[in-house]
Amino acid sequence: MMLQRHSILTLFLSGLCLACSAQEPSKDYSILNGNWHLTGGWPDNARTHLVTLGVGVDGNSIFGAVAAHLVCSNGTGVGNVIAVRGEIASDGSFMLESPHDAGTVFLSIKGKLSITKADEWSGSMATIGKLDSGFNCTTPYVDFVASRLVPLNGTYIGSAKDNSSNSVSMKVELAQGKFTPRDEGEFVEPNLPHFDLNIPHALPLIGTVTLSSSSGIITVDSVRGYDSSVFGAHWSLMFALKDGSSLEVEGDRSDPSGAQLSVDLIYSLKGKDVQMFRGSLSRR
Repeated sequence: MMLQRHSILTLFLSGLCLACSAQEPSKDYSILNGNWHLTGGWPDNARTHLVTLGVGVDGNSIFGAVAAHLVCSNGTGVGNVIAVRGEIASDGSFMLESPHDAGTVFLSIKGKLSITKADEWSGSMATIGKLDSGFNCTTPYVDFVASRLVPLNGTYIGSAKDNSSNSVSMKVELAQGKFTPRDEGEFVEPNLPHFDLNIPHALPLIGTVTLSSSSGIITVDSVRGYDSSVFGAHWSLMFALKDGSSLEVEGDRSDPSGAQLSVDLIYSLKGKDVQMFRGSLSRR
């Protein structure tokens, strides 16, 4: 009888030991990867906030960039792309913050993942800071429900004009990639200028641009990794041309579906003469 009781006790203690040594499986927060609309109406204008977020998760770390149009104390809008980062707690809550740099707006976003919905999460956002211009862009925490923005894929047709009303017809083919670490060398090419947003991860954007103007037709294939990315509602394509010139094509969504885009085209002829065009694109 004593032997039987001892065996049962040994099995019971062994079970407890196994339970103690078992590790809780790591949680998958990759559902956050992508672009999100946080707050503000469409289309954007100078009197309303419009804040969107492009974000990716690596373990419990979360990285991203906010494409923000903020209204300052003088009533004018300030647009910027602001890098943010943070950590995700075990309950799915997180806080994203931007660096505390002088002359820029400090951005704080609190959020929590939804247990039942994959395409939305709740949170609040506040801005703190005074720009070098002296305008105050501080706002209290505002609650929001973030909704996922569909990827930018498809063919867009449109045109743009410079200050002299010279027109350029454009066809832009876009394909949004998956969340990728920048340190793998897939984004920034050596010996080429790039944006330093201190963002270790991003959503790549692959594109082909065809321009038609009085000077002829130029077709440019984007190089994967040359700072061609999507950050919330903001998108950007960078091209290095064979003759030493560079071309930047960027803009913002004009609606949540991505059917309409604003576009700015900056053409730099071998780093000297710069031509700038502004217009719009519609998805075919």
